[in-house]
Amino acid sequence: MSKKKIFITIILVLIALLVVAVISERKNHFLSGFIDSAIMDNKNHYLPCDQLPSVEEVDQTVKAHKDVVEKMIVISTEKLSKKL
Repeated sequence: MSKKKIFITIILVLIALLVVAVISERKNHFLSGFIDSAIMDNKNHYLPCDQLPSVEEVDQTVKAHKDVVEKMIVISTEKLSKKL
């Protein structure tokens, strides 16, 4: 094979890999998830608004698990005070 054919083959393979990576990222959020977790120290749910629970459902869940919510508030307050 000539150098030109090898170069074209490499470029085509790289383009194909890029297309697969873009499609995979849009569907699975691998790169976004890594950035959110490792760099931003955050968790993103990647749900559209229509799949999120209603305010009433959230309020009901918070009331049902009030003890857990209070523990979370204490933990977050402790972490915040350590950062200050």
